[in-house]
Amino acid sequence: MKIDITELKRTLGREATYDFSEAMKPVELEGETVTYDSPRVHLRLVSTGETIEAHFDVTSSAHMLCSRCLKPVVVPIHTEFMVLYQQAPAQSSTSASDEDDVVFYSEDLIDVSEDLRQHLILELPMKPVCDPDCKGLCPICGKDLNYGECGCVRTHGDPRMSVLKDLLKRQ
Repeated sequence: MKIDITELKRTLGREATYDFSEAMKPVELEGETVTYDSPRVHLRLVSTGETIEAHFDVTSSAHMLCSRCLKPVVVPIHTEFMVLYQQAPAQSSTSASDEDDVVFYSEDLIDVSEDLRQHLILELPMKPVCDPDCKGLCPICGKDLNYGECGCVRTHGDPRMSVLKDLLKRQ
């Protein structure tokens, strides 16, 4: 979403609020496609003279797969964050400044879409699970162990560690 800040930046301390919902494209992470419900965004912009402070309050849900059993999981997301926007210097194009953590804008337009997308990705769990007690899939036959044992004979432990087991038996 692009926001015109022409009037906002003229007065120090002036504020503007926006409530909107914006569709997000699916995100590909580690071979999995993550889709989002359209995030509901409450955005408060504050003119601080040289910069515009953007305070985000975002609510959405991510649709992922359980990392143990591969069932669909809906992960609720609520995040609050702030981004500083600054007028781009005349000699550079619109980009992010690594050393100042400032996002540059030009032509009195701030595009918040990319910052919103990045923060929603950061809120995703590394290993989503459908249930904290999820038993996952059998590594041999692939049966969902949440519905009962499969009968496969599984050796416990890593066979490469058998030498260490022998050392423990000697003591």
